[in-house]
Amino acid sequence: MDYKKVLENQMEQNKEIQMKIKTNLNEITTKLEEATDN
Repeated sequence: MDYKKVLENQMEQNKEIQMKIKTNLNEITTKLEEATDN
């Protein structure tokens, strides 16, 4: 088992998850701002 490869894959997955979270947070923030404006 290539642990270095496993670790690299894990880090790549973490990056993707962080990007998704960031996108979701941005969307939530935008919706909250819109709701506050109305």
